[in-house]
Formats: sequence, C-alpha cells, structure tokens
Amino acid sequence: MAFNGLTIAREPTVIWPVTVRLPDDGGTLGEHRITAYIRVYSEREYAKLVPAAAEEIAPRALAEVLAENARLFPRFIVDWEGVTDEAGEPVPVGQLPEIIQGPYGGALSAALWRAIAEVRFGIDASGGATEKNSVPSPAP
Repeated sequence: MAFNGLTIAREPTVIWPVTVRLPDDGGTLGEHRITAYIRVYSEREYAKLVPAAAEEIAPRALAEVLAENARLFPRFIVDWEGVTDEAGEPVPVGQLPEIIQGPYGGALSAALWRAIAEVRFGIDASGGATEKNSVPSPAP
C-alpha cells in the first residue's frame, strides 16, 4: 500500500464506490455499481445535518424518509458516475432528489447512506475498518 501525504481541504470531497442492490427478475437482487463524489463534514457539521440519536427519529412512513433523504443527499453527493437513463445517457446528479422519491429511492438511499457512513467513520468500501482507523487490541 502506498502512503500519501495529508492534504487538508476546506471542503473535502472523496470519490467513493457505491453498490445499489435492486430487484431483478427471478427473485434476486442485482448489484449495480456507481461512483459518488461525497462531501466530507466535521462531526459538528454531521450532527447538524443528521440527527445524532435514534430517539430523535420518530417512526415515519417511507415516503417521508425518502423526502427527507431527497433534501439531505445534495449536501453530501456532489457528483456521480455510472448512473444512466434507459437510453444509456448519463443522468445528472441534480436529478438525485427526484430519483430518491421514485421507484429506486429506497435501495439508492440505503446504498448512499452506507457510503456516507463508510466515509464518515473510516470504513473501507469492502466493509472493514481501515488499518489506520482501527482501534488497537487491548494488551493481554
């Protein structure tokens, strides 16, 4: 693994792989890979954007959750690649709020929140914490 120097950016953005799982014919879930450009925030900023405690989140209808996601995602997802329409043309990231409230909204929301959490908490895209962000094991 190559190590790079540390660059401190005022408004950091990372390019991150996102896997969206959507229903396919035959009762299976197909995995669709896109790339998201995710804005990284300080913990203070995350706390303002996303409720910190589960108690603050009242049970709501999925349509309400997706409407809230449509409002929040543009703050995090600043661009994307690999999202196309039926004709194979790229879909602009500006359509994200509309897409989140459409038929793929639940699956895409789950995938994007997973990617945002990976970026926020230092978990690599394969699902494990990176070595540099892992807590050392306690001494025996």
